[in-house]
Amino acid sequence: MTGGLVAGGVDAGGPPAQPPTDPFAAGPPSGAVLAVTVLVAAVIAAAATVRVVPGHRRLVRWRLGGAPTVRGPGVVWILPGIDRWELVRLRTAPLELWAQASTRDGVVVHLKIVAVMSIADPDRYAIREAEAPGAACATAGVLVEERVRRCVARRELTRLAEAIAAGDAPLPDEEDDAHLRELEEWGLSVSSIHIARADVPLHGLRRWAARSAPPPGGPDRP
Repeated sequence: MTGGLVAGGVDAGGPPAQPPTDPFAAGPPSGAVLAVTVLVAAVIAAAATVRVVPGHRRLVRWRLGGAPTVRGPGVVWILPGIDRWELVRLRTAPLELWAQASTRDGVVVHLKIVAVMSIADPDRYAIREAEAPGAACATAGVLVEERVRRCVARRELTRLAEAIAAGDAPLPDEEDDAHLRELEEWGLSVSSIHIARADVPLHGLRRWAARSAPPPGGPDRP
């Protein structure tokens, strides 16, 4: 009865014992795992290459250092490492400027100017704004100030005050055509210009009043 046993009660004549199974051992990947891996890789690739451009924006793309091209709105494909791109807003805020000008009768006035701009050429504006952010609006501001100064220089102080009270816009002149062409190079146009406020320094007002007063002993004196 004890011939088939060894010390410790192990049967030496039976089949060899199998090692315990490791539940964490790596096996061949299943079809579901491969599908999930491919799906995750596709999502990462799409996130890196696909851009959705809304209607109020444009995407400016430089490929391999070449000339910029404008894409959008809609789905745009980007090649990572090859393309450089920039999203540009096509909405502009009203310009609020402070400028100093001199009237026809030599009175210095400080003006608050409000100008409303619109984008006439979205592609041209997007390229200029991507290359030099803020430069288009800064250029428009300089041109608006020049136009207002010319308008003020053609009017006396009293006429200027009447025009501001009536809400009249600065009158265009022959130089505005050149300025309009310059704005078109930036893809912009100015819809309206309004002088919201005009301040006259007290010393300037006194000098203007002294010049405007009739001389002593004038024709009104008996």
